[in-house]
Parts: sequence; structure tokens; C-alpha cells
Amino acid sequence: NGRRMNDPQAGQQALDVPAPLEDVQAVEVLRGAGSTLYGSDALGGVVNILTAPPEGWQARLRLAAGSFGTQQEMATISGKAGAVAQSLSLSRDFSRGFMANRDFRNLAASSHTLVESRLGRTGVDLGYADKPFGAQDFYGPYPSWERTKTWFASLHQNFPSTWEAALSYRRHSDLFYLFRDNPQRYQNHHVADGFQASVRRRDPWRGGATLFTGAEAFTDRIESSNLGVHSRARGAAYAALDVRALRRFSLSLGLRSESYRGAFDQVSPTLAGGWWASSRLKLRASVSRAYRLPTFTDLYYRDPANRGNASLRPETAWSYEGGADLRPSGSWRLQGTVFHRRDRDGIDYSSPSPLGPWEARNITRLNFTGVEASASWRKRAHVAEFSYTGMRAVSSLPDGIFTKYVMNYPVHSGVFSWTGTA
Repeated sequence: NGRRMNDPQAGQQALDVPAPLEDVQAVEVLRGAGSTLYGSDALGGVVNILTAPPEGWQARLRLAAGSFGTQQEMATISGKAGAVAQSLSLSRDFSRGFMANRDFRNLAASSHTLVESRLGRTGVDLGYADKPFGAQDFYGPYPSWERTKTWFASLHQNFPSTWEAALSYRRHSDLFYLFRDNPQRYQNHHVADGFQASVRRRDPWRGGATLFTGAEAFTDRIESSNLGVHSRARGAAYAALDVRALRRFSLSLGLRSESYRGAFDQVSPTLAGGWWASSRLKLRASVSRAYRLPTFTDLYYRDPANRGNASLRPETAWSYEGGADLRPSGSWRLQGTVFHRRDRDGIDYSSPSPLGPWEARNITRLNFTGVEASASWRKRAHVAEFSYTGMRAVSSLPDGIFTKYVMNYPVHSGVFSWTGTA
């Protein structure tokens, strides 16, 4: 719902979203660099998960079972009385895993409250998630185990005018055993706290233009048995102008400045445009700059297989892309995009041996070039889609140096899907 969920401890834990799947109404995907509006971490895009607002009285229950001992239970109840609307959701799913020590148990609960008043719409979102899982061979050749917990609270106010204000708090804990059958041999416990405050404004102008402005403040703190105790704070301000003209042209200009206490500043511009060459063909192009701060794990983590680096610099990237959208008929939609991204000081773990140990470092130069293409067909209640991505990366790493993540990617990737309702 527009609130930042990225975790300062480790990037993959941004997916610990404390909301059951039944809560999700829609998922918005912004492709390309998004740091102009969203700040750090938005190198390759932004995913905004929108929960369904409580509307009327209803109750839902879903049960499911699958392979590998998978079981799922989800329940949602919502109602509205006068100016107050409320929904509650709970989900639980578990599996023995596709291999030994890849079992998991997930629990998630959430509450959403909306109140209409003279001040506008006031919303309170609460969430909790508990996810223990086996991590066999994920962090190296070890029978590892991990348990993460997430707490989230948000208060947001949409005023009758063009203003919006929000305040949110997120806590995330991570308990890790390198050896599941011998927890005392090596374990870590991390607790990260994050606060976010934002004020945003939207001003429609005459002639089809809209100005978006805003200011944000963030604080991150971690207390860890391995990483130590660290904190950082930052503030940001941004402005973006969106112009629509003659129903054929679109232009977006944006600029964000973000400052970090006692560290450095980042400036992230973006420029994007589109042109409807005809009623069926749209051409588009964009250029933007993005950046990512090193996580606390990148900076300070140490175990027998991995070692952080407190001297890491933030990674930055310039992204360029151009493409076309074609609708040859009412049933077909075709898309094609060519993209190029030039990363500087990319953060990854490297080693002279493919077996490690691994140390975090900055890769001076890392370039990605590729193409995306998709075709979709829709006929009544039937939808068929095919998508393809091809990509090639070139890095400045010397020969004989192996990386853990950035050069481990699919060169060719294709997906076909069909859905239908009888």
C-alpha cells in the first residue's frame, strides 16, 4: 500500500510481507529504475502490493492441499458500520519440502481499518508473519535452518485536498542455525527496526499535466549477535511532472535527492516518454538513475562461508530502454523492449574458488543488455500468454574470480500460461 517493506539486514527479506495472500487485491509492477520516487533498492523496478479495502459484510474460507505434504488454510472476515470499515485475515500453510530439510511453516495475520471523517480517510494497517523453514544448502553446503518474524504497523491519512501523510513501523527478526541438528555450534539472531514518515502532494494542472511532490524520512536500526548494533537515518525530497497531451503524447520528468546522515547524497533523475503512433501502436523510451545501499549483512556479516565488508560503497546504475506496444486486434497484444543497464560499484560476494569462502565487494563495472518480448491473446474468459527474456552481462571482474549472485542468471527465459473459466 505504498509503504516501504525493504529490510536493512538482507535484501531477500523484503519478501517477508506480513499479509495473507487472501488480503491481496492487486499487484502493481513498475519496470525499470524507480529510485526517483522510491529511493534505495529500486534498481530494477518496484512492486506495490495492494490489499483489498474492507467493503460490506463478508466472510471467506479457503482450504488447499498439494504435493510434498502441502496444506493451506486461509480465512477473511470484513464488515462496515457507518463510517468505519474493518477486515481481519489469517493464513497458515506448511509443507515437508521438496527435499530433506526444506520444510516450512508459514503463519500470517493482518488487520485493516478505514474511518471516513471530515478530515478525509484515515487508515490503520497491522500485520504479523512467522516463517520457520529448512535452508538445506542455501547458504552453503550446510544443513541450515532459519526463522523470520515480521511486525508491521501503519497509519495513513488522505486529506480531502491533495495531501497525503503516512507513518509506519516495521520490525523484523531473524534466527539462524548453520547446523539444524546442532544449533549451539553456530547461530545468529538479528532484530531490525525501521521507521518511515512521508508527506505527499498531487497537483493536477490544466492541459493534462500533474505535479507530484513529497518528502520522506527513514531510520533503520539493527541489533545482532553477529552484525553488532548499527543505525542509519536518511531524508529525501522529490518532484515529478507527468504530462499527457493530445491523447497521443506522454512525458514524465522526475528528480529525487536523498541524504544520509554522516555519509553521502544521492541524486536520482528520470526521463520517460511515450507516443501513440496510431490507435494500435505505442512507442516508448526512458532513461533513469538508481542506487542501492549496502545492507547491514553486506557490511558486517561473518560466518565460516561468508564475510561482509564495512568499506562497501553504494551501488548505482543508469538504465536505458526503448520499446513498442502493438494491438493488432481486440484479442491480441504484443510488446517488445530492448534494455541496457550500466551498474557501477555493484555489490556481490566473490571468491577465487567456486566453493568459497565468499567476501562482499564492489564490482567496478557491470553491464546488462537484453530484450523482453511478450504476446497475449484474450477471448471471452480465456487468456493465453507467452513471454521471453534474453540477457547478457559483462563485468570488470578479473579472470579466476567467481561471483555468487550477479553472474548467475538465466540467459534465456520463456514462460507460457493459459487460464480459462468454463
